Amino acid sequence: MIASIYIISIILQSVLSNFLSTPNTILHPLFSLSALIVVFPYFKNKNNYLFSAFIYGMCYDILFSEMLFINSFLFFLLAVVILILNKQWNNTLFNIVLFQVITIFIYQNIMYFLVAIITKIEWNSIKSFSLVLNSLLVNILYVMLIYIITNKISEKFKIEKIY
Repeated sequence: MIASIYIISIILQSVLSNFLSTPNTILHPLFSLSALIVVFPYFKNKNNYLFSAFIYGMCYDILFSEMLFINSFLFFLLAVVILILNKQWNNTLFNIVLFQVITIFIYQNIMYFLVAIITKIEWNSIKSFSLVLNSLLVNILYVMLIYIITNKISEKFKIEKIY
């Protein structure tokens, strides 16, 4: 089920990015981050989770980015954050949404910071905040949907979740 979530998320992100991501849109899909959050409870070995996040980030880099290993590192970092968050709070729908907001905030700010350094533009807090806000709506809806679907599948097929 983990591979299916990863693959579906990256395909949907790719397809929807072509339709939704324009400079002035409020819908910027980052479904790959949602996948990192939703698959976490299905890993019995947390090192495997961290490794899969790194590999997933590498696939993301190959498909969407010209900066190899940037997303590999970021996905690994976000997986560590998700691991810490899951130790503090239960894996509930409300907490999953909270995790989504936190991961988007971290991801968008680090990416904006890297782009600002590479392109030598001045840091703009309003622009950074706007990137986060533009990502929230569609991604919160997606993480809620995929969380509910995976819970139903887990219950039906008795797939064990580790919290």
